[in-house]
Amino acid sequence: MKRYFRFIVVASITILSLTGLGTNVANADVVTKRGKISFYNPTKAGYDKKIMIENDCAVDQSYKYLPKGTKISVYNLGNGSSKVLEKWDIGNFAQYDVILDVLPKTFKALGGVENDGYIYKGMVQWNDGGITRVIEDETENNELTE
Repeated sequence: MKRYFRFIVVASITILSLTGLGTNVANADVVTKRGKISFYNPTKAGYDKKIMIENDCAVDQSYKYLPKGTKISVYNLGNGSSKVLEKWDIGNFAQYDVILDVLPKTFKALGGVENDGYIYKGMVQWNDGGITRVIEDETENNELTE
């Protein structure tokens, strides 16, 4: 009887592991955007009603559906620096090929120079839910390829 029970347990575990049943796999779309990163000095609470601090940022209004505090990985492809920020505001800046607005201290930490106004080779990524895949949203500026 013990041998039969042991066989059933081992067979069940094997079947479950081979079919993928019983596993907990996280699925997420990774949204990747390339373009310019700019900076701004908010004078009031952001769209999500939070006073902005160093590790906060604003996404374009087309992404206002992102939940408050969504983690966004930000990269300066020109010098290799990066930071993880949180979405707490939105703006209307996609028309300027801007993918993200950050605060001045973060802009400098990423290697930006305030007199230039932009980090020209920027990239941002965030998880958007759903199935695992990468969505590339290339800008018209073709020099931004890695």
